[in-house]
Amino acid sequence: MNKRQFLMIQFILLSICAFGLEFLLFQDYMMFFALINPLVLMIVIIFIHPKNMKVAKPAVSSNDEVEKLVMHINHDINTPLTKIIGFCESALMEDTQSDSASYEKILSSALDLKSINTSYVKLMQFSNSTKISKSPLDLCETLRLVLIEFITTLDQHNVQYAISIPEKPVYVHGNARLIREALRILIDNALTKHLPSSKIMIKLKQHTNHCQIIIENHGQAPDLENDQIAQSIFTFSNEGSRGSLGKTGVSLKLTKAIIENHRGLVDYSSEGPRGLTYQVTLPVHQ
Repeated sequence: MNKRQFLMIQFILLSICAFGLEFLLFQDYMMFFALINPLVLMIVIIFIHPKNMKVAKPAVSSNDEVEKLVMHINHDINTPLTKIIGFCESALMEDTQSDSASYEKILSSALDLKSINTSYVKLMQFSNSTKISKSPLDLCETLRLVLIEFITTLDQHNVQYAISIPEKPVYVHGNARLIREALRILIDNALTKHLPSSKIMIKLKQHTNHCQIIIENHGQAPDLENDQIAQSIFTFSNEGSRGSLGKTGVSLKLTKAIIENHRGLVDYSSEGPRGLTYQVTLPVHQ
């Protein structure tokens, strides 16, 4: 089984989880079977190699067919998840306190599934892309725009943070949307489950031929599971060794793919109670 097939199987397992959750809540048999059918078709497309199929010359490549099917299933997964999220949000506003904990767990699971689904789709689309548009990009301004999204959360939770960004532009050759996505994921993962005691430091440094973005959280020891997943992706270079189907795993894989596409590297280190560090290195635009 190659990497692409493994990723697709993970996506299918995620799909079944989403459909099962929708079925348990709404007992919608027709919806359940209607959504399972595309998964069967996807398995056929993944494992039947085009050379074994007795067709003359397909007008559309198998990659295009798989990507089109993934987009359809993405829509089908998000439909029940949106129903679950809306149901739980309404229930939390109306029902008694005794039911709130159950609804909050369901809502949290649905939001996680939706986030995982989105990350899987982005990762598969990214791996299928033959060309990504790039241009000179001011990394300082890009990092500032990403940080604006987190400032309110940091202030609301009284998180200590220090930010160091050069006043002069630091240019890299890249895709603005993808670089923002990668930085957003790393900052979010550095904060995950650590908000009350976080001590965040984010620095951008320019060197002769490269630049570095360093994201540190020295508030407390990183979560063990998240730490093992990050180590497996960035340190051991073996995505299947310790990872899981969790949100952190697939989002960090997406980050790694984006940065490597920009001829860069992501380093991760954790020092027990001293916290964790992500370091992104990118070549500067000459």
